[in-house]
Amino acid sequence: MKKLTAVLLSVLLVCTVCFASVAEEGDVLYERGREAFNVKDYGKAFELFSQSAELGSALGINALGAMYFDGYGVEQDTAKAADCFTKAGEAGNTDGWYNLGHMYITGAEGIEPDYAKSLEYFTKAADQGNEKGLYMIGYQYCKGAGVEQSYEKAYEYWCKAAKLGSFYAMKALGELYREGLAVEQDYEKAADLFWKSWTEGGAAGGYDEGRICYEKLIEEGKIPADYVPKDFTF
Repeated sequence: MKKLTAVLLSVLLVCTVCFASVAEEGDVLYERGREAFNVKDYGKAFELFSQSAELGSALGINALGAMYFDGYGVEQDTAKAADCFTKAGEAGNTDGWYNLGHMYITGAEGIEPDYAKSLEYFTKAADQGNEKGLYMIGYQYCKGAGVEQSYEKAYEYWCKAAKLGSFYAMKALGELYREGLAVEQDYEKAADLFWKSWTEGGAAGGYDEGRICYEKLIEEGKIPADYVPKDFTF
């Protein structure tokens, strides 16, 4: 019995190593696909993402879904995109759930906007720590999209998202402070959040809204031109 147990454990260990190697190879192919995508070689990117997905890489599966959704390197197919995003989410890539939520909140070819479904998928992403999912739940509460409108709930989810580094959420929180929605109106806190959104990701990501909102506060005389932004703790 001891020998048989030892053999079984040895086989399990070998299989685990094999599966890990395959998954790692899939992730390497995903990175190569990203490189091809960044130089706009979409046909090559689609090929590499497909190979990555076949090896079970959750990153590759999600990226393949994005290619189908946008029609890069392949004919646009939202049904295949949704299938890939579902498989990516089930494989542990929370962006897969977020992408499904995005499809349902905006609508896509063959998919009618469905706020209940978007909230369902954003929640799946958020429950696993996806800051984009948290931001979008806050957005749905802010707009009253499929839920009872609540700036308080929006504030709650945007704080969680901002704590995880979402510069979109930081900018959105700044707007709540600027307008005095769910919080006491505070132009300095609004400025701090707008600036934080810009400097902690927005600039690098090409998201200029935080800086624009910050400069508008100065133009409107809400804060002095020499105002020094303070760090904002969520």
